[in-house]
Amino acid sequence: MRALPEAWAAVAYVGLFAALAAFILWGYGVRIKGPDAAGLYINLIPVFSAALAWLLLGEALTHGQAAGAALILLSLWLGRERRRR
Repeated sequence: MRALPEAWAAVAYVGLFAALAAFILWGYGVRIKGPDAAGLYINLIPVFSAALAWLLLGEALTHGQAAGAALILLSLWLGRERRRR
């Protein structure tokens, strides 16, 4: 069974552009803000994943996902407040 050219294009896009760009931008953010701030914001990955799945794929958001996102956002806010003091 042969893969379609569209499938290879999707793999190339995810592997070369999305993943590479994300890695480069993450490294830039760590250099600018420092590893302690970057460590807080890595927790946003599941929030963005759920939000993009909802926006782009039409996935349903559950109450558990909303509660988890709220807890993550609360922890980020508390972490930022702690760093300010």
